[in-house]
Amino acid sequence: NAGFVTTNHARGKIRRWFANLAQEESIATGKALLHKELQRLGQTSVNLENLAAKLNFAKTDDLFIALTRADISSTQLKESLLPEELYSANS
Repeated sequence: NAGFVTTNHARGKIRRWFANLAQEESIATGKALLHKELQRLGQTSVNLENLAAKLNFAKTDDLFIALTRADISSTQLKESLLPEELYSANS
């Protein structure tokens, strides 16, 4: 508890600062996880914006956060890297 902070506005700013810090750490961790997985799969030249869109994320940062939270499995990631014609054939 930040007892020395006297206004609600100041408390809110402090909370936002910590939330932003946690989000930045999640993005960095997710980015590292993705790059490691892409190297393992031999897919280092993937367009990350297209990959994020294919996985229904508006931004690459949202993809990185989802990877950090384990909302996406390595199988989902691998399937999203398949060419469209192969992916629809597996359905």
